[in-house]
Amino acid sequence: MNVTKVHEGAPSQRTGSETLDRKTLDRLIEQGNDREKQRLRRLDCKHANSWITSLPSATDGRDTIMDPKIYSTAVARLLGLPVYNNSIPCPLCQQSMDVLGDHALCCKKTQDTITRHNRVRNLMFKLGELGVLSPQMEKLGLLGPTDDSKRRPGDVSFANWRNGRGLAIDVAVICPLAASHLHQEEPCEIYAERQKHKRYDAGFKGSRYEFAAMVFETSGAVNSEGNDIIKQLIRFASKRECVGNSSFAGRTWARISCCIQTSVAQAILNRDYDEVR
Repeated sequence: MNVTKVHEGAPSQRTGSETLDRKTLDRLIEQGNDREKQRLRRLDCKHANSWITSLPSATDGRDTIMDPKIYSTAVARLLGLPVYNNSIPCPLCQQSMDVLGDHALCCKKTQDTITRHNRVRNLMFKLGELGVLSPQMEKLGLLGPTDDSKRRPGDVSFANWRNGRGLAIDVAVICPLAASHLHQEEPCEIYAERQKHKRYDAGFKGSRYEFAAMVFETSGAVNSEGNDIIKQLIRFASKRECVGNSSFAGRTWARISCCIQTSVAQAILNRDYDEVR
């Protein structure tokens, strides 16, 4: 019997496939316009589009169960395909609405962006509850008794996080393809620093709470600070639920990703249903 020997040092099939995929992606990025370059770069981030491999299941809630119209719209966005037949004026703000759906994710004339934010916020709250961390939603007075601004910088807060101090998390979901983020290499990191920490850090000095910004992109990617906090929440929750950490983490990231994609697709469908493919 003739046995073909594998040459020592030869790359595995998986390594070869990854190398080919990387070269293909780099070529597409190089050939694309500014929007396409940014879209492809942000799809290459950790946790971006985890919804693609998620299994529809009601085990942890119905977050991963996506309506067919929602799912097909999300797939079109993923592939960079048009989600509208024509470029038409937005029925809500009358600005020109691009066929790729970017405007729908940034339009402030409806509650869509608020709904998107609240869905993610509520999911973080549920994670805290599973971990028996006694979370509070939009707690007033986090900045101390001398602050009379009535600001609520903690979408979800925990009174006892570490070293006797609490944690206030400010959640945000941004579109990296918006004009304000289009040329930024790390949109969620920049947004967390400029729009969250710059605004609230000074107010938390002297407070018994630490402040953290958890900024997601519409692809599902998240800033490093937010990623670290979610990993901690997963550890607490998986331990309390007596579930393996890796298994629980996979399900949690799938829920987060599906939650964001459902909100993104719904915002597109809400603009003009008859014009949506």
